[in-house]
Amino acid sequence: MFWDYKQPKRAGEHLEKWMRSAMRSRLEPFKQFVRKLRAHLDGILAWTRHRVSNGAVEGMNNKIKSISHRSFGFRTAENFIAAIYHCCGRLPLPIER
Repeated sequence: MFWDYKQPKRAGEHLEKWMRSAMRSRLEPFKQFVRKLRAHLDGILAWTRHRVSNGAVEGMNNKIKSISHRSFGFRTAENFIAAIYHCCGRLPLPIER
């Protein structure tokens, strides 16, 4: 139900109620999860206002990391940047002169 709320105040109340009940449980994984939620609560509640995710940015970052690992390093930064443009932008290979 949390993801359906449009108002941060109501979402926060709902989440706080759930977190209190989870902390009263005897399940340590739930307690650890609640601690993580509380550490990031501002960002989580901001989602109810803006409805923006950073999933696309994280996906691009993961793709760039895989390019770097796949190549075991590049001789120059220009080669690394060209590989990123090629994979992420789906650009054609450059024509050699």
